[in-house]
Amino acid sequence: MNILQNDAANKCVTVISDQGPSVNIESPELTRECKPPVKVVARFIPNNGKDVDLSTLKVEMLKFISIDLTSKVMPYATTEGIFAEDLPLPSGNHKIRLSIGDTGGGVTRLQFEIKVA
Repeated sequence: MNILQNDAANKCVTVISDQGPSVNIESPELTRECKPPVKVVARFIPNNGKDVDLSTLKVEMLKFISIDLTSKVMPYATTEGIFAEDLPLPSGNHKIRLSIGDTGGGVTRLQFEIKVA
């Protein structure tokens, strides 16, 4: 599995595909409820000598329908990851699907939930 976190947090992440960069979700802590504003840090770690391809980044919130958040996340994204401070997320449980690829065509897709008080 490409996802880097402790065992408890790994149970909070569903890996759909792990052929691309590794993803390390550092914040928020997925095993706990967080309070707004929310700090989001997801680091991308290249695998197999292939660079992260930021043009493949896709972030969606999964509700009744998928809501594409990619354009809202892009200002906080680099090839090293997503680094966002003070996001005003509303209260509730938010299922997120993140997809990122590399220059070799590998793609990592994962799903996780952020719980906001």
